[in-house]
Amino acid sequence: MILKFREHLRDSRDWEDTFPMRGKDGEYRWFLSRMKAIHDQTGKVLRIFGTSTDVTEQQELAESLRHTAAELSEADRRKNEFLATLAHELRNPLAPFKNAVQLMGMTKLDSNTEDLRQIMARQVEQLVRLIDDLLDVSRISRGKIALRREVLDLASIVEAAIEASTSFISDNGQQLEVVCRRDETFVEVDPARITQVVSNLLNNAAKYSGPGCRIELTVSQDDQYAVIQILDNGIGIEAERLQDIFQMFSQVDDSLERGTAGLGIGLTLVKTLVEMHGGSVIAESAGLGHGSLFAVRLPLTKLRVTAQAAPSVVSREHQRFFKILIVEDQPALRVVLTRLLQKMGHEVESVDGGITALKFLNDYQPNLIFSDISMPGMTGYELIKQLRQRDEMRNVHFVAMTGFGQETDRTLAIESGFDEHMVKPVDVARLQELFNRLQ
Repeated sequence: MILKFREHLRDSRDWEDTFPMRGKDGEYRWFLSRMKAIHDQTGKVLRIFGTSTDVTEQQELAESLRHTAAELSEADRRKNEFLATLAHELRNPLAPFKNAVQLMGMTKLDSNTEDLRQIMARQVEQLVRLIDDLLDVSRISRGKIALRREVLDLASIVEAAIEASTSFISDNGQQLEVVCRRDETFVEVDPARITQVVSNLLNNAAKYSGPGCRIELTVSQDDQYAVIQILDNGIGIEAERLQDIFQMFSQVDDSLERGTAGLGIGLTLVKTLVEMHGGSVIAESAGLGHGSLFAVRLPLTKLRVTAQAAPSVVSREHQRFFKILIVEDQPALRVVLTRLLQKMGHEVESVDGGITALKFLNDYQPNLIFSDISMPGMTGYELIKQLRQRDEMRNVHFVAMTGFGQETDRTLAIESGFDEHMVKPVDVARLQELFNRLQ
């Protein structure tokens, strides 16, 4: 410190430093010292003015804040890891359940059994949505969501959202009225995210409205914005709750009677996703028993959708059927997925892990390999690395099918050598889309 002090004197610079000093009682305390030297024309120091201020409490507070910040950062990291692991562990048992329900749907069932199958299918989709919502909250909090914007007619997004929510509304014995004209309201948005926004608001209206209630969805234009309004005549919202319903884990009605209240994160996602698009969302209600109105405003765009040729539909007569190998350590999913793919017309074999797959592929040449990532003995990443080194695997299409669904997981799968990444439980429509692409 003395050397530093002398350097400042020599260079005619003001000096400031914080350091501990020991008092008469033997205890060290922190002091902030400042000094200014007055020099003559030759540079000789004439006088030194300075102060020393006891800043022990400030130092202790700053250290406490740094410690707290480190603890919060670590807690946030652990929370995100927990959510990712939770999603993976929940998706694993959901995958065979969903695929089994879809496989049942490919078989003619009596009406009572089909009703039960559809109930199970809808409940599985609800579980998948809850898992996705949890992970979306985690991604948003870390700034990990990237929007994939397209210029679209807002009507197409609304139609997709209605399709996703109509079963839930119908099951509740409610009526949905829609006022939305096509080819008039163009926006530049991430279609998946805005579909999620509208679907969440429709589901929210259905949750908090009783049987026989009416839900109205309208799409209009207001100045430079597209406006989506969802009106219901359900239980309504208390005036003092209107300000906080978009907060994390907030519930419109947290009473025990509301058994389908959800996690309290749907409206948080709605607000965040809309604002990421440069829009806004508000909630209005005249109070309990008077229903509620949610209005989303999104910036309009002067761009228009370029006409595209309709995607070709591959008939079953001309469809290419594949030789497929499934590498999956979970027996239930392995069995159900095998039967599902066989029902779709493909030749399918399955093995219980990477080591078994390497041996099996010595005598079997597939066109397509679906592989899990997290497997005992050998991970999917290690498996793909070895398979890419085999000449006979050069024209094989590799798909990672895993419960790890964050963007970093997708990137890692592609970088490891997979051609694409699918998140469990994979919908049969997604599988068919893959087969159509590979024709």
